[in-house]
Amino acid sequence: MGGYVPFAARITTILFRMILRVWAYSGLVLVFCCLVYYLYGAVFAMILLFFAVTGILYQIQDSLLYNSELPTHSRVYVPIPSTFNLPYESVMTKTSDGIQIHMYFISQSKDKQKPCPTIVYFHGNAGNIGHRLQNCAGLYSKLQCNILLVEYRGYGLSEGVPSEDGLYLDAKASLDYLFTRNDINHSEIIIFGRSLGKLCI
Repeated sequence: MGGYVPFAARITTILFRMILRVWAYSGLVLVFCCLVYYLYGAVFAMILLFFAVTGILYQIQDSLLYNSELPTHSRVYVPIPSTFNLPYESVMTKTSDGIQIHMYFISQSKDKQKPCPTIVYFHGNAGNIGHRLQNCAGLYSKLQCNILLVEYRGYGLSEGVPSEDGLYLDAKASLDYLFTRNDINHSEIIIFGRSLGKLCI
């Protein structure tokens, strides 16, 4: 019996050490699993957040890009060319997708109107065509030209909501309108774009 106690004590010690080692490994495995879950959970959450923010920005990109409401009341109040002593016609034309856009046709006197060039003026991002009348007055007097001031969809008195594809349709509709007029020289049409208006060229 005397040899049995040291043997049992040895076995117990070995088992106890194995349990401690397994427990330590189990604890390490548990910590590792929690860490992996935490890291991959954060990565997964970041991926979801990235796609959510990207989706939101995609949906509101046009409202971030186009400033049709600046300055205040730009969608309601559009100054008229006669404030700069410019003779004009206020024109509404329909684009190929059915949106009505507003334009000012500022023409030279009848004897000069046909032979002189016509500038199609695509304005910059903020405001409306009325905010470009000072520029047009300079072009009108210095260059002796007709001017078609084009208002994009969603700007000034034009219908619709601004978009890149819409700008192309607006530009096409304005040129189509000019070709319906018999009082201008169709071979002397100059397209001019400032800032956002360069997109239409």
